[in-house]
Amino acid sequence: MEHELTSDSEAEEETLAVIKDLAVNNENQVAIAKAGAIVPLVKLVWSGTDEQKTYAAGALGNLAVYAENNIAIAKAGAIEPLVALVRSGTGRQPEIAAGALGNLASNAENQVKIADAGAIKPLVVLVQSGTDAGREKAAYALMILSTLSDDRADNSSIQNAIANAGAIKPLVALVRSGTDMQKEYAAGALKELARKNANNKIAIAKAGAIEPLVTLVRNGTGFQKQFAAAALMDLAFDDDIKKAIPMAGAVGPLVALLREGTEDERLFAVGALRNLVTIPVNKTLITSAWDAIPALVALSKITSAWDAIPALVALSKTDAMDAKGLAMETLDIIGLDVVQDYIEMLGLGDISD
Repeated sequence: MEHELTSDSEAEEETLAVIKDLAVNNENQVAIAKAGAIVPLVKLVWSGTDEQKTYAAGALGNLAVYAENNIAIAKAGAIEPLVALVRSGTGRQPEIAAGALGNLASNAENQVKIADAGAIKPLVVLVQSGTDAGREKAAYALMILSTLSDDRADNSSIQNAIANAGAIKPLVALVRSGTDMQKEYAAGALKELARKNANNKIAIAKAGAIEPLVTLVRNGTGFQKQFAAAALMDLAFDDDIKKAIPMAGAVGPLVALLREGTEDERLFAVGALRNLVTIPVNKTLITSAWDAIPALVALSKITSAWDAIPALVALSKTDAMDAKGLAMETLDIIGLDVVQDYIEMLGLGDISD
């Protein structure tokens, strides 16, 4: 019987495929790294065959989920060749490399290294004109890259670079009409780009993001609702934008999240309402959504939901007597001294104003 000979490169490709698949498991991620796989995988991303590059990039992306591997992969020099694959790779290489960069960007130091390696522009191009999988992975990478981590007090340079590279409009387009995962990651990216960044807030609103974000709060699935509510919360810090959000129909869906959402969804919804209720016209809209008051009352009794208190304080000053009475009653139950200390800490004045 004749046996077909297998070349060394084909054997390596089969081995790489196995390593990539094994690396989805946490224990295997540790074992593969300890076996010394990271450096040779990086070398293959640099100079392997097309198939080797694809499998090696996928393996590194899976290995990077483990925090210690994340640091080791960057130190081994993986970022530059991964950026090159996003920019000019063939087949599935751009999407796989984008996913790997997204996983690496969960580390604050890696965020800077990825941005400095020139990743932002090719990721934006991939969001604009890639395959469906490419757009999804690029939106994911931009979301993680723009995330303000606990290790960094300021991420504005990367946020601004992403916005200046033209990311906001294609991200808004994905929120409006992308696949489910594209919507989730794009909403997450807009949430992070708007966080503590006044210019990006304005740019996101001007790009038409408010209406599709409200739609996600109303009809989204999974993290779509949470990310969209968080984005609206951050956008609502801007005085002009906080007028536009209720006009897009946001109050009803946000109140529905207060009643029926997960804990995180409810916290972001109450944060959005807290920011919206600071202007009179919005206060009236929110008090007219009667379900908002009992929902805020219930939330205010949860220790992790102190954001409900500023909204209740604002509603206690409304002319709608039912809402005012219920809000004041709840604040009295919590304890006016405690509430006053909290309000002063937030710089919101006196509850008796």
